[in-house]
Amino acid sequence: MGKTRERRLKNRRTYLADLAQNNPAKFRQEWTKRLCSWSQCISTLADSARAFDGRDMILAELEKCGETAINLEKADKSCHAIRVERR
Repeated sequence: MGKTRERRLKNRRTYLADLAQNNPAKFRQEWTKRLCSWSQCISTLADSARAFDGRDMILAELEKCGETAINLEKADKSCHAIRVERR
């Protein structure tokens, strides 16, 4: 992974973690946007073995956003919410 991509991912995680702490409604909006995007990518890979890695990737991203983000996702009852299970 290149430096630019790593920096972009780190900035996105920091942004989402900050939103989870300070603006839960905006976090929900941004997180849902990312879930929809990722689900489109995963459905494109539906015939591929890599499709099964999608949920794990999403949960890993959520964990990197912090405990507040995890708790917000657990509390969400919408159809976009993923079911967060502790491993």
